[in-house]
Amino acid sequence: MYMNLVTTKEAGGRIRLTGPCVVTGKPYSVIVSEESARSYFDRGAKVQDAFPELSREVREFLISGTSPEGWKQLFEEPDLQVSPSPADANEEAGHEARFSRMKGQRTFS
Repeated sequence: MYMNLVTTKEAGGRIRLTGPCVVTGKPYSVIVSEESARSYFDRGAKVQDAFPELSREVREFLISGTSPEGWKQLFEEPDLQVSPSPADANEEAGHEARFSRMKGQRTFS
């Protein structure tokens, strides 16, 4: 249970729970009913039982303090830019040389 949260009363018996993401450091907020918050924080209900309306990613913030953006940073693979190995570069150069020699030659079967 992530406890580094500030609560702010909202209209209609709702509560805004705000805290820093433990990965990004950026503030993240969740708005829930006061009853759901009490069920989870005061009575120890399971997060999925107290907040069934929230997505798993948002509930994870209430458990660990990791926001959805933080999870993306932790677990999504970055776009990999693979440089060709020297062997690949040599092979590519060989293909280019063969192609340029064949340019202009037409083969019909």
